Amino acid sequence: MSHWPLAVYRFRVQMDSDLSLPRFASSLLRSVFGSTLKRLVCSGHGLDKPCPEQCAYRLLFAPVNQPGARFTDAAPPLIFRFPLIDKIPQQDYLEFSMVLFGSALDYLPLITDVWRRAFEQGIGHSRKTGRLNSVAIQLSDGSWKAIYDSTAGLFIPHQPELVLADADDSAGDKLKLRLETPMRLMSAGKLLPRETLTADALAKALLRRIHQVNQSYLHQSVPDWLQFQGWFASVNLKAVLQPVALSRYSSRQKQSMKLTGYLGEIHLQGVPRELYSWLALGQYLHLGKNSVMGLGQYCLSHSADSRDIE
Repeated sequence: MSHWPLAVYRFRVQMDSDLSLPRFASSLLRSVFGSTLKRLVCSGHGLDKPCPEQCAYRLLFAPVNQPGARFTDAAPPLIFRFPLIDKIPQQDYLEFSMVLFGSALDYLPLITDVWRRAFEQGIGHSRKTGRLNSVAIQLSDGSWKAIYDSTAGLFIPHQPELVLADADDSAGDKLKLRLETPMRLMSAGKLLPRETLTADALAKALLRRIHQVNQSYLHQSVPDWLQFQGWFASVNLKAVLQPVALSRYSSRQKQSMKLTGYLGEIHLQGVPRELYSWLALGQYLHLGKNSVMGLGQYCLSHSADSRDIE
């Protein structure tokens, strides 16, 4: 059993009018969060000036790698998860979640206040408003527990920790990764073709993501590549994937950008017990490029398919 400084929080907002969303709403709402956070915490030192080292905007939204860091691209300590829906009727609820890890857990009250202000001010070109109704934490069984009283604006004390159980000896060696959002694994700066996805490629993507987040936020003992490669050596992989076209607006580049990813299932056979907890952790960290925007989310389960993977 392993313990990780990581938690998933669900935010529930009641919309005052119909809300239309692009299919990939994560990009829009991430931008809304970032701009609202910046106005809230950066006004004191100047919105057009560099953030000081301990600025919450820099820590949460635009982190900078420390000297000597292994990865050149600093990973924010959070992930935005928004549903792939295009419309929320008036008075209905928009539900979305965020994965927070490490230092970001201490900023939950600020993050909640950012969302409250963002929806009170209105989002999108039409400035659609809404009211933050509740915040809940995901429990180990997948259920949700309310931790925020929106009327009083107070949080209920809770333990923000992810506990991952070890693999059950009777569970077998077959696992299934069902992609909840499009996955974009890259190779030499290009999208990895689905027919070239191998167990080795999956291992590299998973370990890279674990190390990327661990170096700045989790600070746990994690395997090196030789160890990981040895565990994956016995794994056979079969991917049943379909391409999905997405578009998002880049505030930095001031233009719409086209993205391609894959949805479907990845079947694994011959999975050793040592790998199970790392694959389980990957559900919360996501895989591939644009993971901070919610891409690369998967659900891990034991496969009931008795057929061998060819």
